[in-house]
Amino acid sequence: MKKMIALVLTLALCLSLWIPAGAEEPETPALPTDQEIMDYALYFMTDSQEDPSIAIRDFAHLTDGAGNPTGYYVSFNNQEGSAGYVLLSLISGENPLVEFAFEGGGLFDTEETASLFAETQLATLDNTESSQTEIVYQGAGLLYLPVEGDTYYSVYDRETTELETGIVPLVDLKGGVYDWADAHIKNSSVFKIRDFGDGEADYRTMSHWTKENCDFDNTSSNCAPTAATNILWYWGKMRSKSTVMDMINPSLSDDKQRAAIYNSLYRSMRTDPYGSDIDDVVIAYNNFFRNASKNLWSCTKLNGVDLFTYKNALNDQCPVHLNIYAHANKLNGGHATMAIGYAQSSISSSTYYLFVMDGSESYGRFIKIGYYPAMDGLKIKVV
Repeated sequence: MKKMIALVLTLALCLSLWIPAGAEEPETPALPTDQEIMDYALYFMTDSQEDPSIAIRDFAHLTDGAGNPTGYYVSFNNQEGSAGYVLLSLISGENPLVEFAFEGGGLFDTEETASLFAETQLATLDNTESSQTEIVYQGAGLLYLPVEGDTYYSVYDRETTELETGIVPLVDLKGGVYDWADAHIKNSSVFKIRDFGDGEADYRTMSHWTKENCDFDNTSSNCAPTAATNILWYWGKMRSKSTVMDMINPSLSDDKQRAAIYNSLYRSMRTDPYGSDIDDVVIAYNNFFRNASKNLWSCTKLNGVDLFTYKNALNDQCPVHLNIYAHANKLNGGHATMAIGYAQSSISSSTYYLFVMDGSESYGRFIKIGYYPAMDGLKIKVV
């Protein structure tokens, strides 16, 4: 532990403001070395999971697209295989550990991202200096892999997009400022709603809902009906609430019943290539429960980035249909998830993370409260 405390202090000093003697303006401090970042990330993962077999699999620099550093991505393996990832941010004003998972292959392990990520890593090994080798990270929900020219693949939106070149640097180290000691969590501090079940067996991702499994063919902007379907399936199957299951044909198989829920929600939400509006999501829940007594279920709107708004709902053993937004105005860059728990930093009592199933993978990830500039959601309760 003493060694780690020394490392934390070293990292804090590296990222803190320093002013040379006689200087009127502060100068940009040196960043931590790659080895310091890897040591820190590995300590966080091995200590949090109490698993000394965990080792680093991938390490990557993140930039703003113009060569300015904005963060780091580190993924891990253990004796059983993939063992999660961490996303460390250097963007001013953020606690560095903004997102992580204790399981799964990480952000660049999907069919769409794996080959693109591998190309950036090969270019790095070949010492190729080009913007086309840069993984662009501009903040919450804004992570991109280079495709060709100004075309990038949005990791969170799961689609190609155009990014302007010569992006204004986002790193403001003059504010200097990260408390690396805040990034530490114990599995014992994690709260999760009861009876959630198994992600592989009881949770369906966005990619599951192809034309073969439902009435629609949209697996890129269907995060809202996916989140809502998993929430209702949780209440109906995991918590055995007849209020949900009575709304669908009992003679159908589990897969067909789940599809019936999804089809109903998708239609009511008027889901299109741009997603679903929060008001339509509320309408969809109401339409699904149209024949149920109002005292048997409730849909309560939640708003803001305050932890306790969501923590209180989760403590009531209720999942939250949580919308996270990359922009404060909520006009674009939104994504619907299913929040099922939270965790507190074991070092800083003011640092919390929400545990969400985001529809991309069958395992959950932690996102730091305050990392996304805007959030809202619905507390769904069935009795």
